[in-house]
Amino acid sequence: MSIAIKVIEHIKNVTDIDITLPTRKRYIVELRVIYAQIMLKNSDLTTNQTAIYLNKDHATIIHYRKLFDNLMAYSEFRSLYSKIISGLVICNKTKKELLEERGWNDVNELLIKDILKIYA
Repeated sequence: MSIAIKVIEHIKNVTDIDITLPTRKRYIVELRVIYAQIMLKNSDLTTNQTAIYLNKDHATIIHYRKLFDNLMAYSEFRSLYSKIISGLVICNKTKKELLEERGWNDVNELLIKDILKIYA
C-alpha cells in the first residue's frame, strides 16, 4: 500500500471523514490541505501524484500548500493538524534505500523512478 493511501486512511481513522469525497465543505477541505502538506513534506510524490489520490488537479495541491500557511494562524486548525500528525508514522527512507531493501543494489539514479512504478 502506498504512503498516500496510508495517510488518507489515517486521516479517516482520526476524523471519521473521507477526504476523497467531492465536496467543498470547509472541514473536508481543511483535511485535504493537511493531507497535501503531509505528502509534500514527507514523501517523494509530486503535486500531480498527490492530487491523483484526491481526484484533484495539481494546481489545487499548489493552492492547498499556500492555504496551509494561512490556516496555521488559527488555533483550531493547528490543533487538528497536531492531532493528525501525532499518530502518523511516515517512512523517512530515501527511494534508493527502499530499493536496496528489495534487493536492488547499485541502481542507476535515472532508473529509480521507473523501478518504483513496478513496486508502488
